[in-house]
Amino acid sequence: STNDALCALIWSRVTSARNAVGMGEAIYSMFNMTVNGRSRMDPPVSLEYMGNVVFVSKAFLCIDTLASPSASIAEIALTVRNSVLAIDNKAIKDKIKAVTSVDDIGRLAPGGYNSFQRNLGCTSWSQQEYYTLDWGKTLGGKCRRVRWRKTISDGIFVIFPRVPPGEDSDLGGGGLEVYLGLQREHLDVLRKDELFNKYTEWRCI
Repeated sequence: STNDALCALIWSRVTSARNAVGMGEAIYSMFNMTVNGRSRMDPPVSLEYMGNVVFVSKAFLCIDTLASPSASIAEIALTVRNSVLAIDNKAIKDKIKAVTSVDDIGRLAPGGYNSFQRNLGCTSWSQQEYYTLDWGKTLGGKCRRVRWRKTISDGIFVIFPRVPPGEDSDLGGGGLEVYLGLQREHLDVLRKDELFNKYTEWRCI
């Protein structure tokens, strides 16, 4: 999918930029992506359920493979896709079973994300219909831009919603924005990456 290809491109080129600066003795890089589990359960989760059904995929590749000038974006994208497909009904039910077997639910706590300057994490809002919202004249009218609420952590990127075709904006109809958090020295290398710049346009840093 387009999402797989975009994630593969970013994973590959960010790893290449990090590797150019130096990644110590690290051998592998992990790619995580939030996955909607609603339709992956059997039976699917009811549309009336208001809670989250979110899981995180895990893909691994050698840094040398990702950072290589001849890296295959198609093969990296397939690795990303396979990690998403692994979150199926059985995997989800196994996780639910593990949680329900804990005697004290208070012992469960979400862990924080650490890129260790070698891993990447992604969440996509591309299908969210924020640009169809209109709060009226008093509250500013139509939604023109979706933004992250604060500075994003190293190694995490957010794919913002698609801009509707025909919208009068500096993105152009149908465009996607990606908000990427990266160490300054790695970002400086990425900005000069010819392959990355072939498919992207920098807006701000």
